[in-house]
Amino acid sequence: MPQAQSPQHHGQHGGHGQRAQHNPRAVRSAVRPAAGNSGGPLTSLGVAVVLGGASLAGGGLDLLLVHTAAWGLTALFLAGCVYSGSKVRRMDWYSAVVAPPLAYALGLLLISCFAPHDLGQGLIGIGATMLELLALHAVVVFIGTGATCTLVAARWLTRRL
Repeated sequence: MPQAQSPQHHGQHGGHGQRAQHNPRAVRSAVRPAAGNSGGPLTSLGVAVVLGGASLAGGGLDLLLVHTAAWGLTALFLAGCVYSGSKVRRMDWYSAVVAPPLAYALGLLLISCFAPHDLGQGLIGIGATMLELLALHAVVVFIGTGATCTLVAARWLTRRL
């Protein structure tokens, strides 16, 4: 026996279904963008979280796999720089310029604390290892900071023109 469908499902006769069609909340929720969208602009705190998280995740990955700074920190740091440079709010542009070197140093500090030291024990060994890694990977910091500055400047210029 086929079941009879109630008029509420068709929205024909005044039931709950018709009220939902004329409800402003239902219309707003239908217009709301999907959850997978890229989101809004990043604030200064957002830039710090994105870059710090990317650097710590990359540093942790490198520490687990190769016990030194390698491709994980480099790749996630550069991806975080490009993302933060393209998503930072116009009024918080300075955070996208200042944060990349600090975030990379945070990733190197994680590696320096837990990697074996050749240059000494304790805080001296951690500091010397961090400075050594920073000297070896300075090009990555310059590329990431330069990419972020270029993206911020390009966004600023396109708004001006």
